[in-house]
Amino acid sequence: ANAETVEMVLARNWNGFNLFIDNVTLTVQEDDDNKGVTDPCGNGIVNDGSFAKGSEAGWRKRGVGQIFVAYPGVGGVHDAALQLVNAQAETTLNSDCLVMGQRYAISAKYRDEHNPSASVRLYLNNGEDGNEVVAFDTLREYSGGWKQVYGHFIAQPHHETENLILGINKSPIGDSTLIDDVDISPIPRDCNELIFNSDFELGPRPFWIGIGSSIQLAPNGIGHAALRSTERAGTVSGPKFIGKQYMDLSCLSSASKFRITAKVKLIRPGTPNDPVACDIDSKASETACPRLRIYEESNNGESSGVWTDRTYTRENWLANGFFNDFVYDFEPQLQDHRDFYLFWSDFVADADLIVDNFSMVPIESDTS
Repeated sequence: ANAETVEMVLARNWNGFNLFIDNVTLTVQEDDDNKGVTDPCGNGIVNDGSFAKGSEAGWRKRGVGQIFVAYPGVGGVHDAALQLVNAQAETTLNSDCLVMGQRYAISAKYRDEHNPSASVRLYLNNGEDGNEVVAFDTLREYSGGWKQVYGHFIAQPHHETENLILGINKSPIGDSTLIDDVDISPIPRDCNELIFNSDFELGPRPFWIGIGSSIQLAPNGIGHAALRSTERAGTVSGPKFIGKQYMDLSCLSSASKFRITAKVKLIRPGTPNDPVACDIDSKASETACPRLRIYEESNNGESSGVWTDRTYTRENWLANGFFNDFVYDFEPQLQDHRDFYLFWSDFVADADLIVDNFSMVPIESDTS
């Protein structure tokens, strides 16, 4: 429930006695299973986002074309999906189910049989502030030719409207595209791992963006997927993790020190896996191995940035394979945060960077 004020009353004190009260606190008691998640509607924010009822009821078309239920969906020949033919689509959300200040994941699957370069985005619209794009293509493909759009958003006061719209924007609009498994779900608070999608199994985007470079999905990671930074303009170009959007920034205050680790390798641009060497001890970007820039910004505008050392667990770089473990212990310099990012940079220009198992976890400070 939403409330503007909370009143607590302590009554029934004995007559003739003075009552002294001190250190009154009110704290959120987290549920061990849900980690503080409040979901008043039981995952009912989107009306029939899986189209299991076999109907497009509740969804409206935008454009001159048509929308209708078609088969097969993600689940196979007996699973329904929404087909968009020369049209976009939208639905009104159950906005009463949103809890202000809570983080949500928003996602959908889509398939375009005729245009492999087609893309889909999801947006919110409250009728006053224009489209707020909240989900993007992750670059990950699934069986049956299905792709995924994914994103995070925090429920804000401008989402408190009876006419909060979830829209599907596809490009180009003239294609015939299937949409399925549209979902909005609360994200449990978890400060044990600050990097969302650290194994890249959802794909590298939209969690990472390219600075002077492009982001691709690399199939040759530790698991099914990794991040590949390619088309780099120079030594200072590389991939950037958008902590402001995809990290619970309150977790940065939960510990005084964090350990950042990653599996890293360099490969020749334009090749599937030709290794490139670098010098761990070099300070010159032209020959150096990758390092991180860590940036933090507080709510009052203070900022702090640090370039990490090239701290790898081996004395020499092994070019052929994921044998180069990056490790760096980081202590936040600010008490609160409105922005935070991690940026790989300052390494051999004629090389693509492959990153997998990128992690940031709290560690105990050395108090000795």
